[in-house]
Amino acid sequence: MTRKVTLLVALILFITVAKAQKKSIEYGVSGGVNINNATGNITAKNITGFNIGGLFKINTSAKFGIKTGLFYDQMGWSYRSLVLEDFNGNLVNGDVFFKLNYLNLPFVAVVTFGNKIKINIEGGVFGGLLLNNKFITELHDVTTPGRINKTETSSSSYKSTNWGFLLGTGLQIPIGHKLKIDVGIQNKLGMSGIYKQNLGNTKQKLNSLCISSGLTYVI
Repeated sequence: MTRKVTLLVALILFITVAKAQKKSIEYGVSGGVNINNATGNITAKNITGFNIGGLFKINTSAKFGIKTGLFYDQMGWSYRSLVLEDFNGNLVNGDVFFKLNYLNLPFVAVVTFGNKIKINIEGGVFGGLLLNNKFITELHDVTTPGRINKTETSSSSYKSTNWGFLLGTGLQIPIGHKLKIDVGIQNKLGMSGIYKQNLGNTKQKLNSLCISSGLTYVI
């Protein structure tokens, strides 16, 4: 599947360059908040994280371009208000958090509308490399109200890579002749099961709604 995605991206880039008219190049940085969850999982709750990275875009015309970049993304999911057993064998209320941090590489096609203030609509694919993961348990202490007992571990059960589709939209506002502010929202929809072995008959997949802003410079 990864090979098919790579070939598709290469084909899109080839067609884009072949049809290129007036070109311009943009590069910049962006960062923001991720609202994360997981599909293929019952009663999973959202967990927040952040994203930060750099981008590079080739505009083949005033209304079309190809964008890529490299982004650090905090992803994952959580379970809340569970009844768990603490270290003393007591049943207590608690929450568990699954946090997975990826280095993501997107390849997206961007369609642009507008003149001074531009509206961008983008879609494509992304591939990710798992950097690290955390499994966090927070248990309410039965002897001290308001106290939380926290444990943190990691797991070797996850695949080292992830991939999926990306859809997004945003605004690009000029603040100078070459400099622009970007504000956008993206949905990274994971298509690959993240575990090395499936949990029963389901594949755990990650989903992340990314809200970000940044600066780009046009060459």
